[in-house]
Amino acid sequence: MENQITTLGNKEEALSEQYDTANVTLGKDRSAVAAAAKALSSADAATAKAKSVLTSEAINAYTDNGTVGATAQGGTSLKNVNQSLLRAEYVSSFAANETDAQDAFRLAAVQDEAAKAHLQAAKASAEKQVATIASARRQVIAAQAKLEAVYKSESSQIAALVAQIQAQQ
Repeated sequence: MENQITTLGNKEEALSEQYDTANVTLGKDRSAVAAAAKALSSADAATAKAKSVLTSEAINAYTDNGTVGATAQGGTSLKNVNQSLLRAEYVSSFAANETDAQDAFRLAAVQDEAAKAHLQAAKASAEKQVATIASARRQVIAAQAKLEAVYKSESSQIAALVAQIQAQQ
């Protein structure tokens, strides 16, 4: 019986260590989840900024496309000609800058997806650790119950032996 008690005590200690280790790992996983959530937020902000830039540039190109402004006013003054040339130059530079803005938007979208995937992986890892901790806890409780049952059994057997010895004397 003593060996059984020792074995169960050792098992309880091992399970307790496993439980403690799982709690530490859970803390690390929670930190990873927080970092992934922050990265996702950053990627979302970059995506929103790139989208805003694209939208703004598209609106400006549509509303200020070339010489429409000068001819709609009906004048051909030097100021209107300068404005028309300026608008035409803007449309030309917009075409070049639009590709950069689209690339930035695509990059931000890819980074956003990567951050989401990392967040999901970190959450899954944390959930796995929670399950491991719960399992270890149940095992520790079961081992403790076994130890208590063995202790009660041994105590009653010892009490019976003591009573027998006293009765014989």
